[in-house]
Amino acid sequence: MKFKLPALSSLLWPGALFAAFALLAAGCEPGGFSEGDGTQTPISMAELNGIEPEAESPPAETETETETDEADETPAVPVTVPTPAPAPAPIVSSGGFLWQPRTDSVRIVIPASLPHWQMHVFSRRRHYTLYGPDNRGGNQPVNVEYILPGGGAVWRQKSLQVGDDGTLLVFINTRDVATGTYKNAGWRIMNPEQAQSGDGGRLLPGENRAVLELSMDGTTAARN
Repeated sequence: MKFKLPALSSLLWPGALFAAFALLAAGCEPGGFSEGDGTQTPISMAELNGIEPEAESPPAETETETETDEADETPAVPVTVPTPAPAPAPIVSSGGFLWQPRTDSVRIVIPASLPHWQMHVFSRRRHYTLYGPDNRGGNQPVNVEYILPGGGAVWRQKSLQVGDDGTLLVFINTRDVATGTYKNAGWRIMNPEQAQSGDGGRLLPGENRAVLELSMDGTTAARN
């Protein structure tokens, strides 16, 4: 007895219909998964294998503030209020005596170390008064400057005119500085046309007595 095999097409159609029905029942369209309503989340292979997915770290915050460049900042300059300078105190000097002839004058400086109240210029040997008394010293511990008219040659001539030898004597009355027992001091000017400084020509104790007597009456002639 011969059996006839059913046609191949008759076997395939029932299978195709069953597969189409199964897809419709599962909510899928033929040819792929259904997109659904867009709320489904894709499932990874780790989830299919039962592994918990790692939580994603939140995105790093973006700095919104702009840092200020310190180099661009100019520091504020403090306003300095000047302090008024105090009134200068009198200059006390240890400098020495000065005789300084110039073209048409002579500059004499009595140092602050010798506060005095009176100054004279005498001829050296005969002690005739050629200048003074000048009382501007005021017994103050400051340098006192005297400007005498006429150059050194003029003052040499003044000494010659009174019968002296052309030399001079600068003499002061001091407040509390004594030469010996007398409160005075003097300097010999051997060449009026030449500058002289310091105490090289100063009278020694005892040499100033005759000058002191002359300064009181103006007539006594004595030699130093």
